[in-house]
Amino acid sequence: MEENGGSAMKFSRFILTSALLWILFTAGGGESSAQGIRTGVAFLKTNPGARQQGFGSSLTGVLDEIHGLYANPASLGFTREWNWAASYSKLMPEIYNTSFAFGHKNTTSLFGTNYIGISASYLGIPEFDSSEGAADGVSANDMLFGTTIAHPFRFGFGQIALGTNLKYYRSTLASFQSSTWILDAGLLWRSNRIETPGLADKIPGLEKAIFSAGFSMTQLGSPLKHDINNTPLPKTMRFGAAMHLGSHTGMQLHFLTDYKKILDEDGQFS
Repeated sequence: MEENGGSAMKFSRFILTSALLWILFTAGGGESSAQGIRTGVAFLKTNPGARQQGFGSSLTGVLDEIHGLYANPASLGFTREWNWAASYSKLMPEIYNTSFAFGHKNTTSLFGTNYIGISASYLGIPEFDSSEGAADGVSANDMLFGTTIAHPFRFGFGQIALGTNLKYYRSTLASFQSSTWILDAGLLWRSNRIETPGLADKIPGLEKAIFSAGFSMTQLGSPLKHDINNTPLPKTMRFGAAMHLGSHTGMQLHFLTDYKKILDEDGQFS
């Protein structure tokens, strides 16, 4: 009975892994900037979170960070038993952004250990009138809801997590409204803990180091269509790496870097 259960779990993990890898390496081949129209939807180009924006949203290779699922869904596989975060920010005096993310570790006999998350983000623009009274005022908003699943695998050289986001996006401008489904996929490698006695002698509390690196493809989906024109989504490729020093109970230092390439824009390092 135990052998059959173990075989079922291995088969289920194989199916899950195959599906995630297929999404990661084939979903990116969708429609590009058709007919020379540049990608739009600036809302999807910025990750939420004041702290995260403070270090340039370098989240593709980060560990134990719930907001990392916006840049790389595999990062959810290296969070704690449960994790949540909420944020509020004003991009301009009248434009505000709110977000919420929650992740939970789930273990079953069939699929083993998986991390499941939900997220929501909203950008609001109150009613405005740029016609000096010649026309009625208009308002706009963007809404994004997502479900994330990530699965970690343990190897002798560390761990690798695979993850995917399925998101529903809706954009409203005055009486025009458009929506689409969006897919993200990514992988993230985490090293084993490495002792750092030399550094710990100089800075107490930094006895261990962990390295990580990730890759993701995000904002994959059909273009938005408000009237007769399609607005391609900002399909984004990301690479990221990080070094984490310290422990959960003591001092922590994080060194992060990302490379981001949006479909028809120049690549950026952060």
